[in-house]
Amino acid sequence: MAQTNDGETPPCDIKCIRESFEVLTPQGHAFINHYFEVLFKNHSEIIPLYDGMDMDVQKANLLSALAHLVNHLDNPDTLAPTLQETAENLRLGNPEHLTLVTGTLIDSMKRYAGVLWNPTWQTEWEKLLHYVAQAAHRKDNQDHKENDMTSTSD
Repeated sequence: MAQTNDGETPPCDIKCIRESFEVLTPQGHAFINHYFEVLFKNHSEIIPLYDGMDMDVQKANLLSALAHLVNHLDNPDTLAPTLQETAENLRLGNPEHLTLVTGTLIDSMKRYAGVLWNPTWQTEWEKLLHYVAQAAHRKDNQDHKENDMTSTSD
């Protein structure tokens, strides 16, 4: 397993993540469209997070961020910024949204992977998405501390 710049190892089976994403890739746009459709239908409280955004761009960004994440899980030099980018695209900055967003994303993956989807894939994606959210929260906390230190030294 890869290590991030801060020495942590993503708690997922990289081979399993890549295998499952490879199954989804040919249907990537349909999978992402379904994700947003279900997310907005079932969790309308999420909609304001996307106000004023070009959703075609947002969908492309999310698909790209997921692909980049999957491709860089074993590259410590690029993993940390990739985790942050993916968290931002998934709107994981709010801990209350974690379950809604990751659950909907995994349900969409399951739908588009069809009979190939299995409990191991689900478990590994849950671990990875939780890890992405944790990395984003650590980064946010670090940024807040740095901002606090900058504002108190002025």
